[in-house]
Amino acid sequence: MKYFLTLFLTVSILSAQTEKPFIFTGKLRHANTYTEIPDAYVYIFNSSTGVISAADGSFSLIIPNHLPNHLIVFEHVAFDTMHISLAKALNRRTFYLKPRIIQHEAVSVVAYRERPEFLLDLPTAYSTIKAKTFENRAYIDAGDLLATDQSIQIDEKLSGKKTIALRAGNPDDALVLYNGIKLNSLFDNVSDLSQISLDDIKQFEIIRGSNTSLYGPEAFSGVINIVPQLYKNYTARFNQKIGSYSSGSWGIQLHHTFKNKAALSYSFKKGNSKRVFTLNNRQEQLQNKQQNHFASLVYNLATGKKPQNVNIIYLYSELQYANSRYKEDLSDNNRLLSLAYNGPLFGGGNTTVSAAYKDYDNRHDLQSGTVRRLQGFLNQSYYFNLQTQYSWRFASLLTAGQFEMGELKYHDSTDDPRLTQAGIESSVFNRNHLGLVSVFKIHTASRSTFLKQADVDVSWRFDQVKNELSDIQFRERQGSLPDVKNWQAMTYKFSSHFTGQSPYFATNAYLNFSSNVKFPSLYQQISSPKSSSSFQGYANPNLNPEKNKSLEVGLELSKENEEFGPVNGWQLTFNYFQNYYQNKFRVYYVPGTPISFYDNVPNASLAGLELNGKGYLLSSKLILETGISHYSISEKAAFPFKSEWKYIGNIEIAHRGYSFQIHSFLESNQSAWVRAQNGRYWEIELPGYMNLDLHFSKTLELRFLTFLFNASVRNLVQDDTQLEGIAIRDRRYYLTFTIQY
Repeated sequence: MKYFLTLFLTVSILSAQTEKPFIFTGKLRHANTYTEIPDAYVYIFNSSTGVISAADGSFSLIIPNHLPNHLIVFEHVAFDTMHISLAKALNRRTFYLKPRIIQHEAVSVVAYRERPEFLLDLPTAYSTIKAKTFENRAYIDAGDLLATDQSIQIDEKLSGKKTIALRAGNPDDALVLYNGIKLNSLFDNVSDLSQISLDDIKQFEIIRGSNTSLYGPEAFSGVINIVPQLYKNYTARFNQKIGSYSSGSWGIQLHHTFKNKAALSYSFKKGNSKRVFTLNNRQEQLQNKQQNHFASLVYNLATGKKPQNVNIIYLYSELQYANSRYKEDLSDNNRLLSLAYNGPLFGGGNTTVSAAYKDYDNRHDLQSGTVRRLQGFLNQSYYFNLQTQYSWRFASLLTAGQFEMGELKYHDSTDDPRLTQAGIESSVFNRNHLGLVSVFKIHTASRSTFLKQADVDVSWRFDQVKNELSDIQFRERQGSLPDVKNWQAMTYKFSSHFTGQSPYFATNAYLNFSSNVKFPSLYQQISSPKSSSSFQGYANPNLNPEKNKSLEVGLELSKENEEFGPVNGWQLTFNYFQNYYQNKFRVYYVPGTPISFYDNVPNASLAGLELNGKGYLLSSKLILETGISHYSISEKAAFPFKSEWKYIGNIEIAHRGYSFQIHSFLESNQSAWVRAQNGRYWEIELPGYMNLDLHFSKTLELRFLTFLFNASVRNLVQDDTQLEGIAIRDRRYYLTFTIQY
């Protein structure tokens, strides 16, 4: 009797234990690169039980025992869906997902998280560069990385300053954002990409063309949105980089997640480089120093599938440049602090509310002989943004209100006794900019076997700019006040968008008509004083906004082979655009003066054709890409030193944690028209440029530590191009070592 009672109690206890759910844990990784996969949906088939993978790819799924014959499903918009029985899954700790070529929005929560914000705007040509492409590589900054894109040209100064030109436009035609906050300065509407470290970046979003309504009038040729990495796959990381010209940098990054509710990050990076060169039998030196801080806090408020969070981001960069040849010193300090809420608000649609503060302190000290020039500015700006999206079955509406309140303190002085100086030496400039946006989309489904959906999109934008100039101090000769004005403008844009599917390929096409406007910068207003009688042929500029009308056609064809074979799929994209400008500003310099002048081209045009093809082979372990861009520029004085042709070729190989990349591009000759003192122009031409970069990387995991090693060769094709006697395109070598926990 005692034996049967013991057996009964044992069976009862075991039965009670089996009634309790247990936790199934694991980690998701990319099948080729072995990188972790965040934001994947892991769930039990035919049930509502599921979780989202964390930043390091880990997940913990509660398995209730009352569901028999469990089938575990792993889904992500960028990867093939995996089904595996629970019995087999329990024998694994890591699950490898194969990347997709055509990314379908298979899981609403994942698709929502992965969907870039700019897709809420009108259809446009875009591409993304994800962190796995550049993480721990030998790119010094964002400028080096973006130069590999087929539609981008980077202009680099000896000081290390790098500005971007999109689609053969000027640097002040491109808008650079950091997590949606404008980085362009009020001074010249230009952003220095050398200030952006790559250590805390999730991806770069490259939006081409002036068809965006959401981002405002500065986006004449396109937008670069830099998306920070707020959730990281490590607790602590240390990296060290060494390379040519005594260059080196080191950094430390810390990250912690609190009960899947809050994520706190901080990183610090410091680097420098030094070049010694001989010029006129004298040994000179160039030295660059860089320092970066990044901090973020994200708190997750979501209780359902829709994301809802509050985030705080702090960014600080400091650059120091010294050139012993001219006794030249340059200092740049950039600080950004932002607070944002994302999620539903007051029972409405998805809403983003954000506020940010930015200051940019630029100082330039140049001593040439007995003459000294001091130039610089301090830009302080406040940004406020309210954006809401409403979605229905056959339509969607995006509305946004944006406000920028900025102050800029400017100074530019020289003690050259040979010059009779005119114009403004220092001033305080204030600008308030209000923007209102509305984008309405109509979605129509089709019963055609090929045409799946046809959308009609219409957008409207209103901008109002108020300027004020105060505390003016003139140079030696009294000048006249700039014609500072207030402006307002309304722009309209229309787009038709089509998607289709056939047994041979999937189609995505759009046709855009748009108008845009760009307001004169402070630099254009104060650097254009009334001309003196000694300078012939000078025309006072028309200080009114530039206008642009654009037509663009885009077509994408893609194919994904589900059958086993060496070719897994391919993708072809085609874009053609025409831009027509009115009152286009162009800059020129008068010999013997420290300031630049502006006048206007009444009419100018810029047209372009962009082709790109990708092939995915051997389960996407091998990716081949080639692209060509051709631009036709009507007025080279308005678009100086722009390449009319650019070719790219990329090869990426990834297998079992090994990675090998080849990035190459060829830019054609760059020409510009320069104005002489008699008012006439002559042409200057710079030679074309071929670049070839090689990157080899290996990731190794040892218990709780991950080791990453990279060896890179940049500018493998030696180029003799010099700037002020210094080679700027010569071959360079870099080694990078990273350890993370």
